[in-house]
Amino acid sequence: MKSLILLLIYAFSSTTWGDEQTVVLPLKAIPSDLRLDRLIQVDQIRVARLLSGNLFEVGENLQLEGKLAKNSYWEKGGKKLYIELGEATFSDGSPMNVDSVIHSLSDCIKSGPKNTTSAFSKIEGYRDFILGKSKRLKGLLKEGKNKMSLQTTHFAPLMKENLSAVSCSIIKPLKKGSNDLLSGAIGTGPYTIEKKTPKMLVLRKRFGRGPSRVKFISTNHYGNFDKLKSKVDLILVDSNIGDKKGFNKHKNSRLAYWQLSFNNENEPFNNLNLRKALSLGLDYKFLAERMGHETANLQEGLFPLGMRGFRPRREKPGNLEKANQILAQMGYRKEKPLKFSILLSKRKGVENSSRIWKKAFKGLSSIEISVELVEHRELIKRRREGKFDLLFHGKDTGSHDPHILLASYLSNSHFNTPRIKNRMCDRLIEKSLEIYDRGQRWDSYKKAENCLLNAYFIIPLATLNSGYALVKRPWKIARKNQYLLKPYDVDKWVKERP
Repeated sequence: MKSLILLLIYAFSSTTWGDEQTVVLPLKAIPSDLRLDRLIQVDQIRVARLLSGNLFEVGENLQLEGKLAKNSYWEKGGKKLYIELGEATFSDGSPMNVDSVIHSLSDCIKSGPKNTTSAFSKIEGYRDFILGKSKRLKGLLKEGKNKMSLQTTHFAPLMKENLSAVSCSIIKPLKKGSNDLLSGAIGTGPYTIEKKTPKMLVLRKRFGRGPSRVKFISTNHYGNFDKLKSKVDLILVDSNIGDKKGFNKHKNSRLAYWQLSFNNENEPFNNLNLRKALSLGLDYKFLAERMGHETANLQEGLFPLGMRGFRPRREKPGNLEKANQILAQMGYRKEKPLKFSILLSKRKGVENSSRIWKKAFKGLSSIEISVELVEHRELIKRRREGKFDLLFHGKDTGSHDPHILLASYLSNSHFNTPRIKNRMCDRLIEKSLEIYDRGQRWDSYKKAENCLLNAYFIIPLATLNSGYALVKRPWKIARKNQYLLKPYDVDKWVKERP
């Protein structure tokens, strides 16, 4: 009898092994929408990648590979990209064809100015299409039953990279044009939505080798192995916690970093000197120790450790003195301090952040800091609305090449968290996205990076520590490249051999 009870408990637990295998994955918050033109948070991207597919994707060798595209090649001196489509279906069972792909890409390209797909601006007829003067994008052409092309007016070497962005997944939008995958837009991904509540999202497999179902749950214990080990099938940790019974362990190094974003459109942080004073006055080493950042990961540039162009932080003597001088010249003093708040998401390890941040700025005697700890969903909302002074958050590069990262700081980008509006930086970023030669393009990337850094729009802090993805057996991740592991892509999970 006791054996039977144990068997029943096992059979009806959240994770079962049979024809209807379900894995449970933790999120900081269940997304309230999955609009492809507004995927500004990593949880949204993790879900959207399972519901939708792209023409191209970055392979483990860091080279672009065809996904929904079977073949592609450039002609006409590198100004016309031909794409041959493979066979695929939408989640409603209808076949993907050239017409549906052109329709989907047209919607994506129309939202391009708000995203990080700047290569699209080189497509012939782009301006008239964006301004509504033309209903059809002239350079987006049907070439045959399963073939299409993109004709450009200038070199667009990052075109296929842009087509690999989640925001340009191939979907069928709603009749009213919405591309929200949570509200009925139909994707081409390996999973489709089965059930959604404010605290849970369940996906059902359409094809592929991963588990039959994926259940996403929200948790405040994200990254806490002991709290999550009995509840979920995937746990991401930012340090080596040793081997854990019942879990496969994979090295996981995201190209991402922590930063402080000023709200550059509101007073007083629309003042360069004030931003400079706070940047110079921050005790980076103290913050790294208290926040658990590895000292070698401290960065003063925008490109994280693991990406070409990483610039380690080097604290210079006299920075603190300069910071206090600037604040004094601006009229701030101990009796009349600069008051501001830092907005953080509630998560493991930030409960004592108020004390930590005050000590990190302790060398500045004329400031008064408060820390706001809010639920992650609330942080996302305030981030979109610009209701913050300083925001502490992670920044994902989106690619091994920094074009997506830099384009996220364009004045018209939805991903522009610090709300930067600078024409000079915009021009430098846009110029870098047009250069065909990779070496010259990297020189241009550095100029764009320096433009953003010299204006102190943000404070880069530290590359995310290399960590591990722990996957509950019998599953494991098929990918091997620690920088492209993408643990939440469960369609790439496989069962280990008995």
